[in-house]
Amino acid sequence: MWNRTAAPAVDVGLEGRRPRRSPWPRRAVRYGIWLLLLLAWEAWGRTQSPYFFTYPTAILRATRTMFASGEMVEAILVSLKGLVVGFSLGAVIAVPLGLLAGRVGYLRRLLNPLMMAFYVTPRLALIPLIIIWIGIGFWAKTAVIWLVCFFAIYFNVVYGVTSLSRSYLDVAKAHGASEWQVLREVTLPATLPFIATGLRLGLGLALIGMVVSEFLIGLTGLGGLIIYYSMRLKTAYIFAAVLVILVMGLAIMGLAQRLERKASEWKRTERAFH
Repeated sequence: MWNRTAAPAVDVGLEGRRPRRSPWPRRAVRYGIWLLLLLAWEAWGRTQSPYFFTYPTAILRATRTMFASGEMVEAILVSLKGLVVGFSLGAVIAVPLGLLAGRVGYLRRLLNPLMMAFYVTPRLALIPLIIIWIGIGFWAKTAVIWLVCFFAIYFNVVYGVTSLSRSYLDVAKAHGASEWQVLREVTLPATLPFIATGLRLGLGLALIGMVVSEFLIGLTGLGGLIIYYSMRLKTAYIFAAVLVILVMGLAIMGLAQRLERKASEWKRTERAFH
């Protein structure tokens, strides 16, 4: 017999790892690029007519003026009220209906043609009917927001339920679980990541619907400010309202993404890319 020599132990500890680089050089380059772009915008914008274009410092002055007068705060509150009510109605109806339609095949097949027909129909085409049926005001704007966000939530929930593995349901049934227990203990937890994704997508669409409805129906809120100042060719004030919508959208979507990660934390271990 030949002598076997033990293989040398391989240290896979800290020595074998590549040192992590500091993110600051990359951030400095990124921030430097953004700063150069802002400076170029500032320099070029000052050479243009203020009625057709503007520049960052003028936008900041207009934003400060609008906040000081109170009109920006009032517009934000009006826009947020419609957004919250419209999105909440969409979520409260879409999530239970999606769970039920996903679980009951006959109901899903019954609703699918109607849901698909409304989903592919441009929402702008329905605004004249909304004005005729509801009128012009808060509830018409809320109806537009509801229409825009409802279907994204509904279809994500239905997909989540229908993609549930049959083995989970068989195990629950084998242990004598009732239909309510299956829904509460199996279907709902497994569908939660899809519900969170649907809510995030619906929230982004609801933000778009909020601005569009204020353009075409209410002429209130942040969309109303944009229309008001565009008729007076105050470009810096238009950009100020757009900037507030941008910041509000980033904040809302950032919160939605954090909630989505919390809801789907158990799925993250299965993903190839993070």
